[in-house]
Amino acid sequence: MRSPIGQHRVIGSMRIRTLRTKVDSCSVNEHLLVQPASLQRYCFDAFDEDKEYRAPLFASIPYRTCDEAGGVSLSGERARYPCGGFTLDIPFNNTFADVMRVAHGLRELQFVDNSVTRLVILEYFTYIPPLDAFASVKIFNEVTSGGTWYNDHQLRLFTVWTPDNTPQTIYDCFFYVFVLYYCFWFIHEFRRESRLFAKRPLRYFLKVWNIVELVNMLCFIIVGFIKLFWIVESRNMHLDFTSDEYPTDLEAMLYYYSMSVYINSINTLLTFLKLLKFLQMNDNFNLLTRTLNRCKSGIIGVLAVFVFIITAFALCGTTLFGAGLRDFLNLNWTFSSLLRMMVGDFDYDALREENRFIAGVFFSSYIVLGLFLYMNFLIAVISDAFTDVKQENTVQRIEEQVQRTLKDVAFSVRAATVLQRLQIIQQRKTVSKLLRSVLDDVLVPFRNKMLAKMRWRRIARHVFSRMKRRLTLTMIATEASSLDAHVDKVTLTYLQLQAMIPRHTFTLLGDVYLRNTWDELIWEHGVLNDRPEELQAREEIDRMQYCTATATQPVLDDLRAAQAEIISLLAAAADIRGIASSGMSKKQRGGR
Repeated sequence: MRSPIGQHRVIGSMRIRTLRTKVDSCSVNEHLLVQPASLQRYCFDAFDEDKEYRAPLFASIPYRTCDEAGGVSLSGERARYPCGGFTLDIPFNNTFADVMRVAHGLRELQFVDNSVTRLVILEYFTYIPPLDAFASVKIFNEVTSGGTWYNDHQLRLFTVWTPDNTPQTIYDCFFYVFVLYYCFWFIHEFRRESRLFAKRPLRYFLKVWNIVELVNMLCFIIVGFIKLFWIVESRNMHLDFTSDEYPTDLEAMLYYYSMSVYINSINTLLTFLKLLKFLQMNDNFNLLTRTLNRCKSGIIGVLAVFVFIITAFALCGTTLFGAGLRDFLNLNWTFSSLLRMMVGDFDYDALREENRFIAGVFFSSYIVLGLFLYMNFLIAVISDAFTDVKQENTVQRIEEQVQRTLKDVAFSVRAATVLQRLQIIQQRKTVSKLLRSVLDDVLVPFRNKMLAKMRWRRIARHVFSRMKRRLTLTMIATEASSLDAHVDKVTLTYLQLQAMIPRHTFTLLGDVYLRNTWDELIWEHGVLNDRPEELQAREEIDRMQYCTATATQPVLDDLRAAQAEIISLLAAAADIRGIASSGMSKKQRGGR
């Protein structure tokens, strides 16, 4: 095992591999190539797996499939290449003379040419002791159908599982226990919301944060399976540093390790994005999410127009400059180049060299539409939403937040709180679930009932006051219907709340958590009372939410029906009383 560069110790042998295309992979225009007859009429198309040449060509260099050669596919600039091909392994233990003799033999066999060769790759593996890692080195050249050679390389570091990684594996097992618990919790929440909204079972997945949670969990699960395969393949691998064979087992290790790294990078991004979900609970940090939520419809419309504009310019750029500039080679490269133009990364001189007049028109029109108009319009949409959110923001003062934080910490470490929490955990419950049940089963029905009573009283007072003014039935009904938009405050004492909570729930929560929740509600109400405009804004939001809530819709419907009925009865009684009074007045006049 040699160390050609520093402590990089090469393993086994170096592999030279080529991929070739068929001779008749494309057709020749017979109308042009007619004379002379001796002119070569072969056509060699760009690389495609369906057009790859696999027949025996060299006696000493056979064609190997992916299963025989091992390894994974390679992504280049022009195409994606499979792992097979015409392969030749050169051991690193060979002398310089042996290697030169092999090189001259490949030249005589035309192992590489400018006609049918589409990929030439040189690949080998090294081991780096200070890093305890392996390195995969791939140096390759892509050959286009026109004869252009694109040089590129790929260097990847990876590791294999050994008994020294056992502590990390144990930690991963504990971590995935929490991942499984999180998956069960996600499924439980989905089933719970599906029961509440039976007519819209997919409503749960229409929320952005739930989609992020789902993708995050799927990534964790996929990485778990990949790591399992990685460990199994590492255990079954037989690596001999003294062997002259190409280490194909390391190709599988490279694939599993690279895939886990790529998916974990996505997981890292999603995990940090999920912090915004929890920052929404604080008014100081949720300005971004609230602003985006406010202007999401406008942003979607602007992005749709942007996709239309950039697609049009991408097609135009590929057509104009695709034959001469690498950055506009195809649609993928053109999209990337246009996006880089928006941040100032472009080569205008290369465009001018291709076509001076068209380059100026193309560049100017794209900058005006894509940068000046579109970007400023997007900023304007977001700025308007930010202004609206900032005006309605109810930010607590820093000293208030510090005070509440210290109080919550002191409450959490009290002995009574810890004992009560242990009792709740013993019953396989959580504090949040118990408080949610109190809200859904006790407070919301009580509030709806009290609001209905208040609305009845207001309607009754309104009808009797209007009857004294001798208004018609239509006028009374019109004015009474407007009372649905106004509700009074519902008052509740701590003793009333304590009496309404079921005994089992109150036993689990105890006076500890219930009293703490009550104190937090009183504290928040006191803070809002110090700011009348914020209290009024929040009360208005509560009224709107109550009037539009689906759960209270049947109550409102029954109320309106009963309201119309009572108005009709009262109006009829008023008419009867008016007729009776007019009859009495006639009798009195006759008597006189």
